[in-house]
Amino acid sequence: MKFSPRLCLYLMQCAHSCVDHPFLTSGYEGKDCLVFRGTSSWKDVFRDVRSFPSFHEPSGGKVHSGFLSSYEEQREKIPTFTSPPIVAGHSLGAAIALLYASERKVEGIYLFACPKTGTDSFVRKVEEGGRVWRIQNRR
Repeated sequence: MKFSPRLCLYLMQCAHSCVDHPFLTSGYEGKDCLVFRGTSSWKDVFRDVRSFPSFHEPSGGKVHSGFLSSYEEQREKIPTFTSPPIVAGHSLGAAIALLYASERKVEGIYLFACPKTGTDSFVRKVEEGGRVWRIQNRR
């Protein structure tokens, strides 16, 4: 899969439209997409600051405990796809997208303003599963 500016814009719009739910599923040119929203409540803020490392068995690395907690709360609600989806997220949602991608096959990962989520072994596991694009503001 190669980078698509149009898909990138579409996924960013989806990430900002996840108001009532922690994620949404959609389709783009015949491909399944799974998009996670960013921090949207005080509960999310408290998880964001709970940053001690936790062991993440699927990747064999350590990850941010608050992000892992948010992902685990959503894991069972995420539907099963017939083919690997394109995964995206903004901020907290980007961290959750990485956790999802470390456990399942994905076609590609678009991350908007993604915080540091895990150790090098975690990152290697994610990169095995699909192409990763990080989109962030220039400083």
